Amino acid sequence: MSNKKKQQVTPSKKKGGGFTRFLLFIVLVGGIGGGVYIYLNPQTDPSIKVAISFYNHLQSKNYEQAVAMFDKNMFKQRTKEEWIQWLKQRNEQYNGINGYKLNQVSKLSDSQNNKRLVYTSVQYGDSTRYEQVHFLQAGEQYKVLDYLTKRSKDEANRHTTLN
Repeated sequence: MSNKKKQQVTPSKKKGGGFTRFLLFIVLVGGIGGGVYIYLNPQTDPSIKVAISFYNHLQSKNYEQAVAMFDKNMFKQRTKEEWIQWLKQRNEQYNGINGYKLNQVSKLSDSQNNKRLVYTSVQYGDSTRYEQVHFLQAGEQYKVLDYLTKRSKDEANRHTTLN
């Protein structure tokens, strides 16, 4: 019998796969991190909570509480009582608010002010209207600075002017 030794075959290491795996890992981590940031950042923006509160007051017909969220510049056009009456009449005219959806929040900053522009689709009893509310940061709070409604996405009906 022949005493041949069995030769062991050692598996060869593949070269070149490390960079691809590293690149895939970076893309995956970046994608997950970016998605988490996009999801959480708007959720923590205090202006979103204020916008939700504003529309909840309108939907619940709490006009005094909605008007209490107005910046002092809103009262240059109408008094508090006139705003309450206007909101009430408009709500009755459109058959009440059935629901709303905040579509977009844009940050507007200049050297003196921190503002947010909130685009909202509001489902009234008779139609959907597109509204824009400008919020101005006053101290730690955001106040309503401007309020516009649109019958369609192209038509603007300004109820006050930016001050």
